Amino acid sequence: MKKLLFLLSITASLAADGFNDTCNQVNGQFSAISGVVSSSLPLDPLLIVNQLPCTIDQPGNYTVLRNLRYSGDGAAITVTSNNVSINFLNHTLTLNNAQAVGVYAQNVSEFILENQIVQGASLAAVHLKNVSKAAINNIYTANNPHGAFFENCDDVQLTSSQFSGDSGVSISSSAHVLIDTCTFNGTDNAIGLSVDGSSTDVIVSNSNFSNYLSTIFVGEVNGMVIDHCQATASSESNQNLIQLGTATTAATDIIIRNSSFMNSGSVDGFDGILALNGSGCLLEKVIVDNGSIHINGYEDLVANSCTVKGNTLHGIFIEKGSKIVFNESQISGATLHNIHMLDATSCLVKNCMIFDGTSGIYIDNSNGGGANSIRNSFIFNHVNTGITVADMAKNNISGNYIWGNDVGLDIASSYYTETFFNTSCNNKSQDCSNVYPSQQPGGTTSAVAGSNLCCS
Repeated sequence: MKKLLFLLSITASLAADGFNDTCNQVNGQFSAISGVVSSSLPLDPLLIVNQLPCTIDQPGNYTVLRNLRYSGDGAAITVTSNNVSINFLNHTLTLNNAQAVGVYAQNVSEFILENQIVQGASLAAVHLKNVSKAAINNIYTANNPHGAFFENCDDVQLTSSQFSGDSGVSISSSAHVLIDTCTFNGTDNAIGLSVDGSSTDVIVSNSNFSNYLSTIFVGEVNGMVIDHCQATASSESNQNLIQLGTATTAATDIIIRNSSFMNSGSVDGFDGILALNGSGCLLEKVIVDNGSIHINGYEDLVANSCTVKGNTLHGIFIEKGSKIVFNESQISGATLHNIHMLDATSCLVKNCMIFDGTSGIYIDNSNGGGANSIRNSFIFNHVNTGITVADMAKNNISGNYIWGNDVGLDIASSYYTETFFNTSCNNKSQDCSNVYPSQQPGGTTSAVAGSNLCCS
């Protein structure tokens, strides 16, 4: 009887012009209940990756809910569809085959991979080929020769990830690649980051590299920025920390700034930065510790506010380079020459401090080159000579302050060097060698000189 009266009351209320309001209220209650039930149910089994090998050929948000192991060759997970997201939720993918690849995506766009751990000595943890608009975040790989391999890709972001052991990142023939806030901790026989194959517009920022044989190898690129990065070589490394170009490929339009590079060993001739082939490089606020900046054939390199220091053979070694400028920089501690120009052309050192080494600046263009300048710099406290010019080419030495060396300024082997307004005083053996009278105005050679102050 009570149920009947209840139903009659409901019917009366509906009849009393409240039908629509009541329906809306009931529908709203059912929608809320449906939402709670849906959140409690397991994910769509079609979007859960729980068996390998797996091919994802439909768009969607895929999830890994447990650790996975793969012993086959080829790819454990293959992506062939656009608009795919894979979230590993920090689960591990273990690869037990040296010919395996963890995640392989080809000819797709809008791809996201995140929160993945890949271990095992396999070909690659992640391989993207012909992929555009990809984002990889928070992955960890160990002992894969390619932790991440981007091949013929465009618009790829790799962020907040770690690469360990033999694992590293390779970029080949790709454009618009960003690597940000990543950590690389390698081994004595691995390279942290390799960029090659006519890649363009690569940015590496806020990242740390340590213990690799060579941290960054740039074989061929047009447009690259390395910003706010740190790199430390393995103690066993006899390679350079950064290489720009090879004998047959060029690295052009490079910016390296706000970064430091250190050799933890003491190998003579170790290069913190080797600029081998290419043109157009800016070094700004770069620190090289226990290694040199070696420029071999590179053109149009400008270094502003840089520091090169430590127990290495050369601080700056310009070998057949041209149009190289060091400005407002500090170079110290080299066991041979703090700055060595060998067959260099149209190079300039200005407003710099060169100090505390075996020899300050040594210029030798006997096999080519010339027209180099040392201007308005401080050269002091060297075991041997502050500035030596040992060639017959025409160079310019002007406005420098030279003191505390064994010999201040020596241009005995150069009959064409111009010397102006240099102050060479308080050197131990001799302030000036062959500056006066042979290179003063009206002297016996064709060089032009004048207004130098040699205290002894």
